[in-house]
Amino acid sequence: MFKISISTEGEITTSSQAQRKIRQFKGKSIIDFPSKDVVLDIETTGLDPSYDEKIELSAIRVVDNVQVDSFSSLVKPINPIGDFITGLTGITNYMVSKAPSIEDILPQFCEYVGGNIIVGHNVNFDINFIYDNLMECSNKAFENEFIDLLRIARKTLPELKNHKLKFKMTKEVPIRYLLLFFLILDYAIETFSYF
Repeated sequence: MFKISISTEGEITTSSQAQRKIRQFKGKSIIDFPSKDVVLDIETTGLDPSYDEKIELSAIRVVDNVQVDSFSSLVKPINPIGDFITGLTGITNYMVSKAPSIEDILPQFCEYVGGNIIVGHNVNFDINFIYDNLMECSNKAFENEFIDLLRIARKTLPELKNHKLKFKMTKEVPIRYLLLFFLILDYAIETFSYF
């Protein structure tokens, strides 16, 4: 149920704002290019960690820009995967039918990740899902520091309309912005080519 409240001072609050989750022990977002990290990507059934579920966990351990090893597992959700999400991710209900539950696979995933810095494009989204599931399953916080390449791109190139990894060349983007954008995402593009 969506709810709108107006205070006596005229401040408007929606139910989605009122229910914004505070992740007290979540790791900090940092801007750095470490020599050792874990590149993370997950697939979910939607955008809200309170209601939606993870259907895939993937991570790659990288040392000096070289893939050392990887972890990947489908996750069996409680609810069926909708057609839109199947079209978006390519993951079907049949594919996850024999996959482990989040409660079974999350401890293995967290052991693989360890205390490493997490890197990803819009990785804050992924970390929120992991944090919430880990708190729910084991009452432990996911405290890893992380580098969100989308955040870096948005801060350094605010003039761009789009900061997606799939970048479209347009006439309104000056060459100096393109060069900076590609320098920032060079690390991401090389690393994400493993997925």
